Order: sequence, then C-alpha cells, then structure tokens
Amino acid sequence: MFPQAFPTVETLAVLSGVSTDQLIAAFHDGGLSTALSEYQRQRWRRPGLAALEAFVPLGDIGAELVRFTAEIARDGVGPASRAALHRWQLEPRFELHPAAWARFDQGAFLAFGNHVAGIEAALFGAAQTRPDVYHLAGAFVATACPELGDRLLLLQHAGPRRTGRQAPLRERALAAVEDAVWPPRPESARDNLGTLARAAELIADHGAGVHVFPAGSMHRDAPWQPGIGWLVRRLLWRRPEQPVALLPVVYGLSDAHLAASALFRRRPHVRGLARLVLALVGGPPYLYAPAPVPLDAFGVRAGATSREVTEALFALWTTARAEAARAIPGWRDAAAAFRTAR
Repeated sequence: MFPQAFPTVETLAVLSGVSTDQLIAAFHDGGLSTALSEYQRQRWRRPGLAALEAFVPLGDIGAELVRFTAEIARDGVGPASRAALHRWQLEPRFELHPAAWARFDQGAFLAFGNHVAGIEAALFGAAQTRPDVYHLAGAFVATACPELGDRLLLLQHAGPRRTGRQAPLRERALAAVEDAVWPPRPESARDNLGTLARAAELIADHGAGVHVFPAGSMHRDAPWQPGIGWLVRRLLWRRPEQPVALLPVVYGLSDAHLAASALFRRRPHVRGLARLVLALVGGPPYLYAPAPVPLDAFGVRAGATSREVTEALFALWTTARAEAARAIPGWRDAAAAFRTAR
C-alpha cells in the first residue's frame, strides 16, 4: 500500500522535533493561517523539519488549504471546490446516477460516505450548486474553515478513544492529534443529539441536504458512529411530508492520489513514485453515487436501534462500493474504509 512506501507524516514529525503543542495552540487561536505561520516559524528554527518537508510539503499543503477556505468565502463552496481540484490536478470523475444528480440539485437528502484521504469534502463540494447543503462535522472544522459559517452542524467528540498501545504508530499519532484539536468531552453527548435533531429538522422540514462522514475519522478501520442511525430514526419518526433520499457516496481517493497531485509539485520524487503506484495498483480519483434510496423504502424494522440502523446504512454503502467497481470499467474497488459498528 502507498502509505507504507514512505515514512509516515507522524513518524517524521516525531523525528523532526516539531512542537505540535505550539501548532495546535496556534490553530485554536487563529485557525489554519495562524497554524501555518507557526509551522513556517518552526521550519526555519528546527532543521529536522527539512526531513519532513522532503517527503510531505506541509507548508505548500497548508497554504493551499488557506487559499481554498478564502475562495469559499469569496466564490461559494461549489466554485471554490471545483477550482481547487483543477488547481491541484486531481480532476476526479463524477459517476452519479441521474436521480442522484437530480437530488444533489434539488430536494431533501442525507448523503454519507467514506473518508480516508482527508479532502473528500472537496469532491462532494465540487458537485454542489445550491446553498442549502449542510455538513455534520467535528467542532474543530469551524476553526479550520469558518467560511462555511452556518452550513456547519457541529458535533463535539464524546469519546472515548479506542486506540491502544498495540495500534500502529500512524493510528496512535493521528488519534493524539485528533484528541488535541478535537478533545473528547463525554458530557457533550446530549448536545450532539441536539445537533442531530437540527439536521433532521433541516432535511424533513426545509428540504435541505445534509452530508456526513459516518466514521468521524480518517482511520481505515474506524467503525461507523451510531449517530447517523439516530439521525435516520429521527427522520423516520418525524414522517416528513416531502420525499427524503438516503444517498450513499463512494469516494475513490487515497493518499497516493494526493501525492501524485500538484500539491506535491515541488516533490517530484514523491510524486513520481505515487504515479507509478497508481499506474500499477490504482486508478483515477472519483466520486460515485447510485440511485438514492427513498427514506420510506429503507426497510428497517420497526423499533430498530440506532446501531442496527447504522449497520443497515453501512450495508447500503458497501453495496454502492461494489457497484462502483462495476460502473467504472477497469477501475479497482474503492478501499473498504469502515467496518460496521459493534
């Protein structure tokens, strides 16, 4: 797998001596731009960061993300996402059922899909042309992208973390960073139910669209959170008068796609190896969505628990993932990013 072809970002960060505490504090104080300034300051003072930058140009990536958020404020989510993907030379293929395209354009929906490479939201945003699409996201996203404003439905991290000492270094390091920028707060569970209820209200009463990554994580083995099951149960309970669609989305995107993109234009050795990996075992990036499933045809049994509904939603997504491989000839199956919640 590509992530094992190079030292991980987390490993190099440890070796470089970068002060993650200062970076995280800067992020909380002033968002991405302030964190980027702090990183550049450390970059000049800590020679070990040269090793990190030799493989992963965090400075360039950070600058692009700051530019992206500024363009969202100026141009809107759809135009900014399309411009960013073009600039990054990702140019994904969008393979959506006509009914899925129609639902993206108009009508109430809940879209959900895999989250592995970190910029899947840009692919989703690139397909959007309407202002009433909202995103269920961790509270830290408001700091990273305040330009999304009231389109964000913010969730606190209710924890606890399940990452043990036997987990790979990459997973443990990611969990540590996530804990820092989005600290677990078990007392926030009730507030999160209020946020999910608000999402159900927007969908059922206002005909809006809501997008969520059910795993709430970029870990490849992260289980789906039962919050999405609670949300769908809430929608069923509300009995919306207008049709509501469940829309599984498959993102064919990986670390290799990012490393082969223009984000790594000043790292030709990394970019060249990533392109070789994609030529051998990968394919172009894509977004795939099958025909939406009407909420009233979802078929979950009366009285199903949130966890059982979550598992039914996961089954919808895994079916869509299998369909993506057949719908796009010659392309490999999207990586299975989740297992069902236990």
